[in-house]
Amino acid sequence: MDLSSIGLYAAVAIAFMLLVVLIALIAKISKVNNEKKQLFSDNKKLYARMQKMEGMLKEAVQSRDNLSTIHDELKDRYENVNRIAYSDSLTDLPNYRQFTDIIEGVMMTIREGERAALSVIKVANYEKITNATGHTAGDELILDITQRLKANLTEDDFLARIGNDEFAVISQNFDSLPEVEERLGRLYRVIRSPYSSGGREFVPIIQMGTAIAPTDGKTVQLLTLNVRLALSHAIANGEPKVYFYEESMADEAMKKMELSAELNQAVENDSLTYLCGAQTDLRTGSTAAFEIVPVWDCERYGRMFPQDYLKYAEDTQIPRKLFVSLLKTACEKQKLFENAGYTDTAFLVQCFLGQFIDEEFVKIVYDILEQTDATPSKILISVPETLILKDPAGSMNFMKKIEKLGIRFILDDFGSGSSSLKALIKAPVSFVRLSQDFLDGANRIGEEQLLQSLIELVHSWKLKITVTGVDFKEQEALLKKMRADYAQGALYNGYMSDEVAMQFARITQK
Repeated sequence: MDLSSIGLYAAVAIAFMLLVVLIALIAKISKVNNEKKQLFSDNKKLYARMQKMEGMLKEAVQSRDNLSTIHDELKDRYENVNRIAYSDSLTDLPNYRQFTDIIEGVMMTIREGERAALSVIKVANYEKITNATGHTAGDELILDITQRLKANLTEDDFLARIGNDEFAVISQNFDSLPEVEERLGRLYRVIRSPYSSGGREFVPIIQMGTAIAPTDGKTVQLLTLNVRLALSHAIANGEPKVYFYEESMADEAMKKMELSAELNQAVENDSLTYLCGAQTDLRTGSTAAFEIVPVWDCERYGRMFPQDYLKYAEDTQIPRKLFVSLLKTACEKQKLFENAGYTDTAFLVQCFLGQFIDEEFVKIVYDILEQTDATPSKILISVPETLILKDPAGSMNFMKKIEKLGIRFILDDFGSGSSSLKALIKAPVSFVRLSQDFLDGANRIGEEQLLQSLIELVHSWKLKITVTGVDFKEQEALLKKMRADYAQGALYNGYMSDEVAMQFARITQK
């Protein structure tokens, strides 16, 4: 083989080797490119996943923040609801619900030899002040009393507002009864001081009852019952002081329950006696009217008048039932006297508190007039001013409806409290009856100038005026001098039966 052939083979071999290398290189490059493409694709997917994870992370952070916000809102709402549930909205003091939890805790943790005092403070004229001057004045009074109490409490006292007109104080860590008496007495004196609102001065009427644990009760129920008995005693007696529970108060409460049951039975059986009290015309000396007075002859306690037995009326329907019977009796007596020739004699019945409460009252009056055939203009209903002031709009609405039947009204016990002249002069009344408080002593009238002014004021309203409690000639003479219209009292033969009343009318109306 010649050299040229060898060279050719060598060149072909080299070319083939180069081709193989080139093919291998191309394959390698292609593989690398494929790997790069795969890596790029993987990187792109990884980046997408990273972005998705970042989004999820942001959402998680936002959700966490939202959950935190919701948690805070729920916490605030819970605290607000809890505050509303356990706090008084006006004073921000603990309310009755929280007070009961506290007193239960005190009773559970009280140790041998320790004592705690539970006091209930009642603002007796809160409702009267609110009705006469508006809720703002009443709220200001409660806030003022709250501040006075707070300023004089010790770290061993717990204060709560447990009702519209009631506070409760729990006092602990005192060594002796005189110590707690002095502490509570100081509180009582502080909150009885006058306060001002809108340029007017008010004197809060404060009643306060106290019971000592465990002496007066080893359980919450018994302790609260006894403190209520002490408060009831304070209300009944009216003497300005702190009343501490005594066993005799429980006896009095039992007596009240028994008398209430007996009174209810007497009213249901209509076994009361109805007497007549004369109302005399001071100008002519004749009997203008008779007030019908329901007397209860109680087996155990003797003869009792309404002011004596109605305080035992636990059943709120007793005054209502009594009034129905009283009005019917008055109408029957009016017809009896009219048939006997005493056509000018009127008959007066007292409306006890709580009568003007619904439309049924108007129907009752209408039915009684129809049943008895009485002359409506000769029937007088006395309405205490406190009743009108309690609900001026409602009371006057019912009074006007009854007035349309022909019955006339007397504004009773005028001047017994804080009169609201604006409300009273709008009432559909024909007469005004002054409170017996204006008669002072055995043979004189107290505050004569005030009495004269009131008589002139009533006359300026074109109304007639009656004064009760006239027991002596000197009182009658002074009333005549002051030009009062009518008088009632023991001077005019006291309380009489029908027969005696008719004889008295015959004598005085000649």
